[in-house]
Amino acid sequence: MIAPDNQQPKSAGGGGTLIFGNITGTTGQMTPVASDTTLKNWTDAGDSSGEYQISLTNAAFASQVPEPAAFGLVGAGLLALAGFRRRRT
Repeated sequence: MIAPDNQQPKSAGGGGTLIFGNITGTTGQMTPVASDTTLKNWTDAGDSSGEYQISLTNAAFASQVPEPAAFGLVGAGLLALAGFRRRRT
């Protein structure tokens, strides 16, 4: 979640309780504490001006994706196996 300082998401149920509890400063992974996590509105106690700094940690590139030709070869092999099986019966 990225939000201005002192502006936190409130749930639709339970009288508008804070979804993540009282958040201050920088946090890592957040777990909802409200039973209803449907966003209703935001607390409005903060200032929306200023700068954001977003750090990306433990990021990695996705593994390589096979080329379309490899899928074609697999498909041709499956068709050949199906043809051999059909001839047997």
